[in-house]
Amino acid sequence: MLRRALAGAKAKGAMTEFVHLYDLSFRGCVSCFACKKIGGKSYGRCAVRDELTPLLTKAAEADVLILAHPSISTRRPARCARSWSASCSRT
Repeated sequence: MLRRALAGAKAKGAMTEFVHLYDLSFRGCVSCFACKKIGGKSYGRCAVRDELTPLLTKAAEADVLILAHPSISTRRPARCARSWSASCSRT
């Protein structure tokens, strides 16, 4: 379904990109609190730099994000949950 949504958006002139999180090497929040230190060089964004960093920069600049994961159960896969927790402090 996601690929069809991207194809439809592209047909209307949108720039699209499909990213598979399992192709990236990244960690979730490591609770270093560098993003919370007022006046610190990483205040408001994650100090951890990994393969997710450029993707989150692109996501912050995007007009629309479509997030998808398999619906095998009622819970998000761990990799999706880790990327979400990382994105909360990296924007």
